[in-house]
Amino acid sequence: MAQNRRLRILQVNKAYWPLIGGVEKGVQLRAEGLKARGMHLRILACRETAGPTIVRRVNGIAVIYAGSYGTVMSLPISFSFFFLLWKLSRKADIVHWHEPFPLATLGVLFVSSKRVITYHSDIVRQKLFRNLVEPLQRLALRRADAVVATSPNLIPDSSVLSRLGRPVVPIPGGIPLAGPTAPAVREEWERRHGHLRPFVLAVGRLVYYKGFDVLIEAAAQSSWPVVILGRGPLEQSLRELAAARGCADCVTFITERVSDEELSCWFEECRIFAFPSTARSEALGLVQIEAMAAGKPVVNTNLPTGVPFVSLHEVTGFTVPVGDAKAFADAVTRLWTDDGLRARYGLAARARAEAEFTQDAMVSRYEVLYRRIMGQEPKVPESKT
Repeated sequence: MAQNRRLRILQVNKAYWPLIGGVEKGVQLRAEGLKARGMHLRILACRETAGPTIVRRVNGIAVIYAGSYGTVMSLPISFSFFFLLWKLSRKADIVHWHEPFPLATLGVLFVSSKRVITYHSDIVRQKLFRNLVEPLQRLALRRADAVVATSPNLIPDSSVLSRLGRPVVPIPGGIPLAGPTAPAVREEWERRHGHLRPFVLAVGRLVYYKGFDVLIEAAAQSSWPVVILGRGPLEQSLRELAAARGCADCVTFITERVSDEELSCWFEECRIFAFPSTARSEALGLVQIEAMAAGKPVVNTNLPTGVPFVSLHEVTGFTVPVGDAKAFADAVTRLWTDDGLRARYGLAARARAEAEFTQDAMVSRYEVLYRRIMGQEPKVPESKT
């Protein structure tokens, strides 16, 4: 097969832009990076809310949102998804989907294209559902042409990957390294938020596994202000927790949707980035990488996933036990009060983000993987760490 053949890739995921989550953002960055390298990309996702199938172009890529009747246990109820998957896969060299997503797990078993799976996390919370889905996942993973894990840590930790009996390639996520924020964006940010005192930043959906309750408990034991940027079903209960712990005045919730440029301002202006996740549903944490790229030290937790693989203990910040509010408070306080340590870890964080977690590095690894599957490259490049 010619080395310069234009590959046709169908990426399949539960959701896509404008839903902003770590997996969704990673899928978008991967797709746009591969398109920039000359590949033909299409995205198949499901609608966030009930409605018919719609097609949009997002940054030059065709995105097909399969019609849905809503969601049950975070799973879209979509019958048109299977027809669309079959139809679109017939024009694709490779179908690349993201686990866990049971609709794709089942549907891709019946397509004839080459198949790549990126495995992000086991199903953690819905135990009965997990027992039903895992046998199907194992079958799909064994039949795939390549299986990717989002970090080397995930491979031995996952009940699915650890017993798979075939090679799994670790390819971490990556982000574009942003340049200076546009002056107009900076001015608008300062107009709206410049009154804030120096602060600890946390970013993510307000859901159970993000551990924002632990962060609030830690803030109640300390004197540093916290900004939590995100929205989700736990907003009211988290506000009530802050009030009950007497720290409502030092915990600020920003629940409006922000642009990537505005988010860069938040990363640039914070002193420390907090990532207190408490469940294995947190596979990696792209927002950790964004904070590190802005030169900020990170306090994260020792989940057995890729979370502590991204920001390294006593190198780019501190890693503390899961759910331990006192340990989290102590780690943040140490960085808050030690300017030299904070600066040193911040520089190391920036260097690690540049070396390991760029969009270009991620896309390069996937391109080589795709071309190897199509008989165009001999091997997959390994991560440096």
